[in-house]
Amino acid sequence: MRKLAGDQLLESDRFRVVRLLEKCRDGVTRSKDIIEHPGSVAIVPFVDDDQVCLIDVFRPAVGRTLIEIPAGTLDRVESLPAAAAR
Repeated sequence: MRKLAGDQLLESDRFRVVRLLEKCRDGVTRSKDIIEHPGSVAIVPFVDDDQVCLIDVFRPAVGRTLIEIPAGTLDRVESLPAAAAR
């Protein structure tokens, strides 16, 4: 595929949505909506040799609380170690 054009559809403080026009090998031009995200970090904190720490996080997208490993979105200029420490 070859990128022909791209238009920004939305920009928030956490991500951007871009519509790309691409020409495929078969000659057909297709559009794809892409979410551009700065990345994220997750850690697995061990309490001892056979126990890890999990957290409860309410996730509006599924409308309930999930049990997860600690994680978070990177700030645009943040390193992975700095985000993990945060």
